[in-house]
Amino acid sequence: MKTPVRIAILALSILFYSGCQESTGPEEVLSRFVYYAVTDTASGVAGVYRIPDEAPITELVTNVPAVFLTNVAENGIVVMQFIPGAYPNLQGRCESGTLITVPFPSSPFPQMTYGYLHKPRPVLNYQGHRFAYPVGLAPVTGFTAPERSTIVSFKCDVWKMTLLQVDSLIRKELRQWPEVTNGEIGGNSLCISSDGVTIYFTAMGTRLSGDVRLPVKSFLAAIGADGGGFRRIGEVEDPGDAELCAFNEQTNRLIVQTRKGFRSVDVNSGTYKEFPLKSVPTNASTSLSAGTFVVAGTDGVELREAVNGSIIKTVITPSAVQAHLKKTVHAVTAVAISPDGKRIAFTATLDGAGSRVAILSIDSDGTNLRTLSPDIGAAAAAVVISNPVKP
Repeated sequence: MKTPVRIAILALSILFYSGCQESTGPEEVLSRFVYYAVTDTASGVAGVYRIPDEAPITELVTNVPAVFLTNVAENGIVVMQFIPGAYPNLQGRCESGTLITVPFPSSPFPQMTYGYLHKPRPVLNYQGHRFAYPVGLAPVTGFTAPERSTIVSFKCDVWKMTLLQVDSLIRKELRQWPEVTNGEIGGNSLCISSDGVTIYFTAMGTRLSGDVRLPVKSFLAAIGADGGGFRRIGEVEDPGDAELCAFNEQTNRLIVQTRKGFRSVDVNSGTYKEFPLKSVPTNASTSLSAGTFVVAGTDGVELREAVNGSIIKTVITPSAVQAHLKKTVHAVTAVAISPDGKRIAFTATLDGAGSRVAILSIDSDGTNLRTLSPDIGAAAAAVVISNPVKP
């Protein structure tokens, strides 16, 4: 690593460490927060916001439009992914409110540069000390398909960055298929264990057709955050089709979304339970400790078992939200469950185009419904909810 890069990372390390340490003042009342992101700059409300679930007073975190939010860690850190090219792509908000820019790796090769994959979906472990995101290494000029896929992992408290060169490991696993010419991260989404030790991802073998890489074979994989312990977990029948949604710590299951619906995969054996959905899913979110996850779809919010996907409860339907808000609700479009599994945040679209939404929260048993914002005047790109943390 070049000296200027070392100096920059050291400076960021000091800044992050000082900004993200726990409060040393008087003990504060713990609160549960809902974060949401708005990308619509035309509405004038673009940015990232948070709302205390107990007393809904909206706070602007940053006015930069974000396209993705991580979970909220137990120490109050949340990471925001911004629109590439216009702003520093990733920032973390510490418990103190400080915004810290996440560094991007510099290329070790001349004429090559790292770039974000299409949907990088950065992840933060629940303890708030390990962060990871996938990148692709490609030529500065010529075709844009990544030559190599890498997972960037670092410890938040000391800002120690590790590049996990997973592409060669993927290719080694796929040697039995001669048509596979390259190995890379597939689905572009990661999951990470709460202790920050293990990163889960979708691996994909591809072949080159002109300037386009076509998927041939895909499987789920795990690797240590320090780069060791790579292992193959299980096959994905439709190459390039699976998106990792979440890792459920209580049951050691990965929640994976495919064209057919969702599947629950045991990370130790690779065995899975596939369950179709009668409603069209928009996203899924899992609890850390309750062994459950939630799905948002045309039928509303469903609470499901992480092991087999069976429905525990339809928490709320669009018609029930409509009766509560006393205005037309077209669909529930985003949902997040808190790590303890007790509270759910979700959005409800107020027009057919989905350009206006309300933000609500509800207990997992379907009680204690609250309106956090009756109409934010724009579409919410993402929503996450915390366990009680210091405000």
